[in-house]
Amino acid sequence: KAENALARPEGQRTALEFILREIERLDETVKELLKKTEPVSIHSRQVHIADWLMERVDAFTERSAAAEIDLRTRIDIASWSFDPRSLGRALDNLIANALQHTPGGGFVSVSANKNALKAAMVLRVCDTGPGVTAGMQPRLFEPFVSGRPDGIGLGLALAREIAVAHGGEARYFQHPSGACFELEIPWHVS
Repeated sequence: KAENALARPEGQRTALEFILREIERLDETVKELLKKTEPVSIHSRQVHIADWLMERVDAFTERSAAAEIDLRTRIDIASWSFDPRSLGRALDNLIANALQHTPGGGFVSVSANKNALKAAMVLRVCDTGPGVTAGMQPRLFEPFVSGRPDGIGLGLALAREIAVAHGGEARYFQHPSGACFELEIPWHVS
């Protein structure tokens, strides 16, 4: 991003805003790592899903375009009660992972809807990558477990911890064209 901003001055503001958001995200990840022994605390409030979700997805637009990956969204829910900051970090981790594992020409879809009982919001991130190997699946959400040689193995563990702190859960399932991760978040009164 910084190199692109230097090469194209007209895009510097957008690039700098993105860099600052990423630094904040990394700072939060490091803080979460350092306080891994403490439970995640959440501060739920009513959130307009379309605005919140599009802000998350927009942060990855340039990365997906550069990798020639179609980033799609589907929102079938107007609002929900949850901690937007912590759940945003969890969703960011899922989107970043999906983009890293999806080859050019593929797509990543991000959706938000209610579960069958309408008692929980389901955030789903699916990709057209290779999926997760059978050997990796049982340990997928454990800290420091990664399928990438350069991976730290904290993203999915943090996503799961945040979902659980909301009274929900995180899960993975293989589908014919890649991988899908879900965060199911029950309603919380703020």
